[in-house]
Amino acid sequence: MKKIIAVCLVATLAVLKLQAQDPMYTQGFMAPVYLNPAATGMADYDFRVSAVYRRQWLVVPSGMQYFSVAADKYIFEHNIGVGLMVNNEQEGYIKKLGLHGTFAKILCLGSHRLSLGIQGGLFNRQVDYGKLWFADQINNEGIVIGLPSQVTPNVNNKKCLPDFAAGAMWIHNKGLMIGGSVHHLNQPDESFSNAEESKLPRRLTLTTRFPLVIGENKLWDDDVFLVPGAIYSAQRNNKFLSMGLEIKTHYINLGLWYRNNTDFRRSDAFSITITLDNFLNRHNYDSRDKLRAGFAYDATTNGAGFTRTGGSSEGAFTWEHLYNEDATSDNRCNSSSRNPTPCPPNLFRRVF
Repeated sequence: MKKIIAVCLVATLAVLKLQAQDPMYTQGFMAPVYLNPAATGMADYDFRVSAVYRRQWLVVPSGMQYFSVAADKYIFEHNIGVGLMVNNEQEGYIKKLGLHGTFAKILCLGSHRLSLGIQGGLFNRQVDYGKLWFADQINNEGIVIGLPSQVTPNVNNKKCLPDFAAGAMWIHNKGLMIGGSVHHLNQPDESFSNAEESKLPRRLTLTTRFPLVIGENKLWDDDVFLVPGAIYSAQRNNKFLSMGLEIKTHYINLGLWYRNNTDFRRSDAFSITITLDNFLNRHNYDSRDKLRAGFAYDATTNGAGFTRTGGSSEGAFTWEHLYNEDATSDNRCNSSSRNPTPCPPNLFRRVF
């Protein structure tokens, strides 16, 4: 019993420490709209659904888990993207559920493509009292299972708050992608107490990826890419840099990532990623559907330790569907649209 209480105490302290930090996914490029609202409408086809789920610290009983689901649509007639995203966070006894709308305007600049995006919505943050134990539920032998508490829940244990973000994304016709976004522009006050203020700090996210052709896969008659990438996140004093390399073919990606603090003194995790690409249409290049599925595992290297946490795992997928044949990435911004400036092919299928 003492061991269980000690583990729960450690988990609770971890939750308290992480309350002011948004979750960052190892497979962040599988959830592009979560990273940056400017990614709205930037898929290879004109409709996309993406989802990612993360279970933090597998052997810690606090149940820290996160998921994000987004659907976005490219509208060819106006060269814009619109989307909707749901985010859910559970950190011990704290739950947060958010619903956000996203919008992006895509500009064609010759050999470049620039997307400018905004995001707005609401999130609800609340205390789950079913996960808390109080003094009148504990005796000399420990927690008394099934004994209800007489503690009256705080009347301010729920808050619904507005939340806004903005971002930009630039893609060169050679495949280089650079993006940046700022979330929580209005810094909503998450405090459950009217006497104190606890503003959610703004989160700066910078991303880059660049696919490099390194050979030809004769088995599947396509190119083999080496794709270096990086994700930088800064939120108050939490600053992380995730760097990695992926070997990418038309059907499978294998990646190795390393995440640490930006001072390079506090290592956080080593990660492996496996992504299956296009397995819905292996033998049909004219298919109107694309499906990707990915898995990631993080081996914790920070002070929490690998043996005490068991690492973290993720699952992710994206599904794309083509409704309008003119709306593929290669046809956007051509002479049939309102902007006659030639636009480079969208290489998101390679950088994301």
